[in-house]
Amino acid sequence: MSKPKVAVTGASGFIGAYLPRQFEVVPIPRQLEGKDLREFLKNSGVKGVINLAGESIFGRWNKRKKQRIWQSRVYTTRKIVEAINTLPQIGFFISVSGTSLYPDNLPCDESCTRLEWSRFLSQLIERWEQEAFRCNKPTAVVRLGVVLGKDGGFWKRVELPLKMGFYPVVGSGKQWFSYIYVEELINIFRFIFEEKLIGVFNGTTPNPVRIGEVGKIYGEITGKKIRTINIPPSLLRPFLGELVDEVLLASPQVIPKHLIEKGYTFRYPSLEDILKTLV
Repeated sequence: MSKPKVAVTGASGFIGAYLPRQFEVVPIPRQLEGKDLREFLKNSGVKGVINLAGESIFGRWNKRKKQRIWQSRVYTTRKIVEAINTLPQIGFFISVSGTSLYPDNLPCDESCTRLEWSRFLSQLIERWEQEAFRCNKPTAVVRLGVVLGKDGGFWKRVELPLKMGFYPVVGSGKQWFSYIYVEELINIFRFIFEEKLIGVFNGTTPNPVRIGEVGKIYGEITGKKIRTINIPPSLLRPFLGELVDEVLLASPQVIPKHLIEKGYTFRYPSLEDILKTLV
């Protein structure tokens, strides 16, 4: 089966680097906007656009950092949509967003109405998705859980400690951990693209776990004894600010109901399945 040709923002990032497994990728230069962006897309021969752009959320959340996080998602999505809307040859748009709008400790699928609007990230996601759905082409938004893979993200931060026999967890470790394997995520993008699905889709596996279980499962797979180190949140707040409460202590229990209803079959449905590919 031939790979669909798509233009991609964030093509050089952790997720974007895996897209060529399912798509023919045309990276969108970051500096393009307005007429130059429209001409680039018009002449690229792509059938759709995938929007992965976004400043890393990690680091201290001072005013400047939060502004970069916001602009890199909301403004970038806006300029991409404005360009797409003028180009009849582009037939589909996929944009990522996040799961931080879901409340803590409640099972939530895409129909969840008890959303959390007081957080910075939830307000960001609301605006981000609003910009995406201004697209006049069939549009899908994929709300990403924690993306696991060898080359970046969460796994890159915990792999070395786990190999050394300990697993650092902020807080109690009872926070819900909603995750997806990066290769699975690329398969989901292809499924959505081929089936021309529209609307919101949770980009997580059907089996969230408590984050403290990651070390235990790793130990069972490798045969190593793993000691969990619980880090008091108060030690990190002076350095990371709101990130501690909004990300490290977040506890979303996310269910990908829409993907399941549409017939998507998960190749890596459990954390065990994913960790076996990573260790």
